[in-house]
Amino acid sequence: MKIGIIRTDRGPCLAAFYGERWVSVPEALRALGETPVNELSEFIGTYCDRIPALNRQILDLLDSGAAEAYTFPTAGAQYLPPLPASPVLFTARGNSALHTRTRKLPLCKQPVMEQRYNFNLAGHDHTYVVRDGFTGCGWNYEMVVVMGKPCHGVCKEQAEDYIFGYTNMLEFAGGEKNPFFDRWSMPDEEKVFADYAYADCFNGNTRTPTPLGPYITTKDEVGDPHDQLFEERESGRLVSLGSAKAVIFTINEMVAYASGFMTLRPGDCFSTASITYDAYQNFPGRYPDNAYIQVKTEKLGCLRLRIRDERTEV
Repeated sequence: MKIGIIRTDRGPCLAAFYGERWVSVPEALRALGETPVNELSEFIGTYCDRIPALNRQILDLLDSGAAEAYTFPTAGAQYLPPLPASPVLFTARGNSALHTRTRKLPLCKQPVMEQRYNFNLAGHDHTYVVRDGFTGCGWNYEMVVVMGKPCHGVCKEQAEDYIFGYTNMLEFAGGEKNPFFDRWSMPDEEKVFADYAYADCFNGNTRTPTPLGPYITTKDEVGDPHDQLFEERESGRLVSLGSAKAVIFTINEMVAYASGFMTLRPGDCFSTASITYDAYQNFPGRYPDNAYIQVKTEKLGCLRLRIRDERTEV
């Protein structure tokens, strides 16, 4: 099942995606005699164990024409981040095998989990307006896992049982600094993690959007999440190819580690750290008209960030 959130005149709508169409999930649930829900974490908590069967039932409604009144084209739809209303999103720092290799850093001994700000998240096809003061470089790709059940003290062999699905994320690779925090004053030799490569306070580029989506693909359609290749393009130009195997700790290992000291809830999310290489040369000077950053994978779909450059000086 592919499930996300679409902006409508009546507010956000939980949506199931089938090719070039999306179906209102609350209306489909009502037609099936189920409890209609429109908030993602509530949907996950209620229907996580029934996703394959529920997906087939909604598809039957669609194919029979019974869902015509609440089926809409994806073309022109406004996507919102496919996360709960109050998302908890963690990022594994130091987990990128590519970044560690290129920077010649020591390997992490354990996952480094940090909670990400959630006020700068954006959906698929969001337009980011670049204004004066922007000095950034490129975006890099991270895969996000979404939890499906309350989870505490599980081992890595059990972790998949608690996962709902996966989605895409683009993270800005630096440039705009957090105006509220300064750099660490601690000397490198005194830092707890010697391989911690980021000198700024976590998620320092708060003024730059973090796109997610376009939807969550449930685990029954993904299989092994690390058996994937990703293609990243910048306005058509191929800038990176990546394998989801290029991590130090797998998703199951991250879930098992985090569940050892806290309880994970339905809708909680983890991102893997950079899978695609994030040190490519950006456009020199001004972004061209119709610029975009895009990542594509067969299992998780295509996530795009559009960029409009309105700087007066470059």
